[in-house]
Amino acid sequence: MAIQLDAPQLLKRCPSIGSVKTASRWVKEIVLYKSLIVYLIRSVSISSLSYRIVGQKKQYTALVDASLGDQRLIETLSELTRQAVELIEG
Repeated sequence: MAIQLDAPQLLKRCPSIGSVKTASRWVKEIVLYKSLIVYLIRSVSISSLSYRIVGQKKQYTALVDASLGDQRLIETLSELTRQAVELIEG
């Protein structure tokens, strides 16, 4: 499980959102309610992580299932972005 917290990336994954403006609003709401989401979905350990597309400097953030290993997270995020990604330690 991963939810990208970048409006253009989220819009690519969920085109039914309709626009970057709407996706931006969704991202703000997800971030605002993150603690409630974590509380309500107790069966999954949710955390935030930073990643970037290989060869690019821009960093992205995603909410992910923290129980997945780094390799599985890289695979999941690469599938979502349709590009190779790398995790940013920090």
